Amino acid sequence: MAKGQCFQCRYCDRYYIKEVKSFKKINLGWCCQNSYTVEIHTHCDKFLQKKKNIVNTKLLKHYLSDLLTEISEIRKIIEDENDV
Repeated sequence: MAKGQCFQCRYCDRYYIKEVKSFKKINLGWCCQNSYTVEIHTHCDKFLQKKKNIVNTKLLKHYLSDLLTEISEIRKIIEDENDV
């Protein structure tokens, strides 16, 4: 018996469409277990609940800060090379 919908399954990778400034979810995805495209609101017997992602916002802010610092340093190097 089918348990949950595909978008809740760990084997389903949802498709997105690239828009100008963001990505838009669509109602299709790739099922890794069945190896074909599925509608995300369908059910199947191979359903396995996705693991919950617990986001540590403090760690995320620290990581993003480090990335921004690295990007700033790269920008400085590129600007210095262009000034020469």
